[in-house]
Amino acid sequence: MELDERSFSMFDEGRFRMIGGTYRMLIGSSVQDIRLAQTVTVQGEACTRNDRERLSDYFQKDLHGVTREQFAALYGKPLSHFDDRKPGEYSLYDSLNQLAEASPIARMVRKAARPLVYSMFKGIPHDDPQVVMVLMGMENGMIDSVVCQSGGMLPMRVAEAMVLQANGHRGKALRKLIRG
Repeated sequence: MELDERSFSMFDEGRFRMIGGTYRMLIGSSVQDIRLAQTVTVQGEACTRNDRERLSDYFQKDLHGVTREQFAALYGKPLSHFDDRKPGEYSLYDSLNQLAEASPIARMVRKAARPLVYSMFKGIPHDDPQVVMVLMGMENGMIDSVVCQSGGMLPMRVAEAMVLQANGHRGKALRKLIRG
């Protein structure tokens, strides 16, 4: 596999900039099966943006406290109107984080999922990239995909109940949880 300049670049201020630094490459069949690790030092531009300082609230441990305004500031432009959800507009194609905005069931699932993910990576720090990647995928991926990838730990009926509740159908959500 060949990595070119673009592999170490970021898009900033209308162009791609190769950012110098030390990068750790991990290759494996999955995040739990890393078979090769290599550190590469790249000569390039210094990253002069300090978003961690400028947007410190965004870089906190608990990303659930980040406001839309803070994320828009980091993103660099206004967020799409498609990101605004109202009851009746949620679906299985929304993420756990999106559903958690309007569904207490989704908030409980999200809260319970973190320790579950951490238990999958015993002995690995919670801020390790592979742990963070799995956690972010679970929280930000489409909920129907998360159901498929969960191996039965998140049943479809629970996902459907979260969607129903987010759409304002509390009774239907409860029936879905109880009856399936």
